[in-house]
Amino acid sequence: MDIAAFSIQVFQLYIMCVEGYAVFSRAKALGSDSKLIQTKFRIEEHRLEEWGQYWGFSRKDTTQLERSLLMRGQNTRKIVIEALTAVSIILRDSDTLMSRYGLKKNDLDSQEVLRNLDQKLVERLTFERGRHDEYVVQINKRNSLLAKCLWGIRDKSRIERLIMELKGFNDTLELLLPRGGEKSIDWSTATLISGSDDPEELGIVAKALKELGQEEAGRIVHFRLENIRLERAAAQVLTSRPSQHLLINKNDLDFIPRRSSRERSLALCGADMVMVEWKPYQLDVSGRQTEVIAQRADNLARQLHVSTARPANWNILPCLGYFDDAAKFRYGYVNALPRGIQQYLPLSLYELLETSIPSLGERFRLAEYLAKSLLLFHSSGWVHKSIRSSNIVFFHCAVNNCPLYGNPYIVGFDYARPDNPNAQSIERSAGNNTENEIYRHPDLQKANPRRFTAADDIFGLGLVLLEIGLWKRLRTFGPGKGKEFLDKCITETDKLNPKVGKTYANAVKLCLSGSLGSKHEASLGWEKAVGNREWEDDWRNDKLAEGGKFYWEVVHQLGKCQA
Repeated sequence: MDIAAFSIQVFQLYIMCVEGYAVFSRAKALGSDSKLIQTKFRIEEHRLEEWGQYWGFSRKDTTQLERSLLMRGQNTRKIVIEALTAVSIILRDSDTLMSRYGLKKNDLDSQEVLRNLDQKLVERLTFERGRHDEYVVQINKRNSLLAKCLWGIRDKSRIERLIMELKGFNDTLELLLPRGGEKSIDWSTATLISGSDDPEELGIVAKALKELGQEEAGRIVHFRLENIRLERAAAQVLTSRPSQHLLINKNDLDFIPRRSSRERSLALCGADMVMVEWKPYQLDVSGRQTEVIAQRADNLARQLHVSTARPANWNILPCLGYFDDAAKFRYGYVNALPRGIQQYLPLSLYELLETSIPSLGERFRLAEYLAKSLLLFHSSGWVHKSIRSSNIVFFHCAVNNCPLYGNPYIVGFDYARPDNPNAQSIERSAGNNTENEIYRHPDLQKANPRRFTAADDIFGLGLVLLEIGLWKRLRTFGPGKGKEFLDKCITETDKLNPKVGKTYANAVKLCLSGSLGSKHEASLGWEKAVGNREWEDDWRNDKLAEGGKFYWEVVHQLGKCQA
C-alpha cells in the first residue's frame, strides 16, 4: 500500500474512533463516581481528537501525515493502524462493550440521538460552526447503529479498565508523533478541558487529570479553579478584606533611586533584591467599584503569589506580596527576581527594538514563548489587558550581561481581570500615552469603548509579533491611531513573508483579524444576555473554540518556524 492510500486509511479509522467516542460519551453512569468516570473518558476523547488535529484531519488534509510516514518504517505504520483499529472495535462493538466492560444499552428514539450526536460531532471536529459542511455531512452518513442506544455504566472497575486501555492507545499514538508533538497534544487538551467556570466541575477535572497522569494539564486546571474561587469569594463580600499574609510594609523596602522607572523599581527587601511593579488606580471612583478594585488587586497578588503551583512556561514573576502606596494612588506588587541574572532593571522589548537584532531563531522562539504564555494566562481564567512591547521584559545574563531573549517575562498587569461575562470590567483608556494606545484595538480607543475581551489580548500579541518579525517599533510605521493606524500595520504584515516566512506571517495576520474572539461577547447588547444560562453556555463554547484555534493556528504554527 502506498503512503497516500495508507494515510487515507488512517484518516478513516480515526473518524470511526471519533464516532465511537461521540456515541459512548452519552453513557449514563451510575453512582457517586459517575462524573469522575465520564470526565476521564472525555479527557481521552479530547486527546484523540487533538491527535487528529495535529495531523490536520479537521481540514481533511493528510499531507502532513504522509510526509511523516515517509520518514518512518513499516513497523511504525503498523502500530498506528493497530492502535486505531483497537479503539474503533472497543467503542463500536456492542458485544465487546457489554461482555468485556459491563455496559448495558437502552433503546431510544434514534432520530433524537442522531440529532444530538450530529451536533456533538460538528462542535468537536470543527473550530468554527458552519465550516467544513461537506466533511460533517460525510461523518453524519457514517453514524453507527450504536447511536440508537444510550449506554449505562454498571461496573466501575470494568469501566476504569476501559478508560485505562483507551489511555494506553492514546499514549502509543502520541509517542509516534514527531519530537515535541506530544506536548502539543497536552497543551491543546488542557485548553479544551479547562473551559468550565464551575468550581465543582473543575475540581473533578483536576482529579481526573491527576489520576490519568496528566500533571501539566492538571496544574493549568487547578490554577483556573483557584482563580474562580477567589473571584467568587470577592463577589460575596461587601467590604474588601485584604489577605494579611500578602501585605508588605512599604517601609521594609529600601528603594534604589537609579534603578527605577515609572512602571517598576528595584528595591532591597532584607538581603534580597526585588522588583516592584506599580499599578495605579483611579482617583474618581467610590462605593462598590472601590471595593472591586481593592479586591481585584488582592486577588491578582494571590494568583501571582510565589506559593501558587505554576504550569511550565508560566514566565510571570512570582509575587511576594503587595502594598497600597496611597499617597501616590497606586499599588506596589513586590516580585522575586529570577536566579542567575544581573540585578539591574530588566530591559523591555520596546527598548531592545532599538538595539542590535537577535538571530532569526531567537526571534522565533521568543514569539512562540509569548504566545504560549498568553494562552496559559487565558486558560487560567484571566485577561491581561495591556499586552504591548513595553510590558515584555528581559533580564541580563549574569555570565555575559546579554539580554536573555529565550526567557521573556510578561509584566504590567495594570488592567487584568477575570475572563468571564459576569466579571465587572474596569475599563480605562491609556490616557494621553498614544505609544501605548496604539496596541489596543480601534474599538477600545473610542471615547466609549466596548468591553475588553480575550481576543483583544491576542490582537495586542499580533502587534508585538509584528514588531518582533520586522524588529521595528510600531510607531515607525507612521503617525495616527485607531483604524487609520491599524491599516498601516496591516500593510506592514506584507513585509513579513520575505523576512520571517509565510507561516509566521499568517499567524500574525490571524491575531490581527479579530476572528479568534467570541461572537457572543463581542455582539451588541451582550450585557443584557449575561445571566441567561443558554447565552452563557454558548459563550463558554465560543471560548473553547477560540482557545483551540489560537493554539493550533498561532502557538503551534509559531513553534514550527525554524531558522
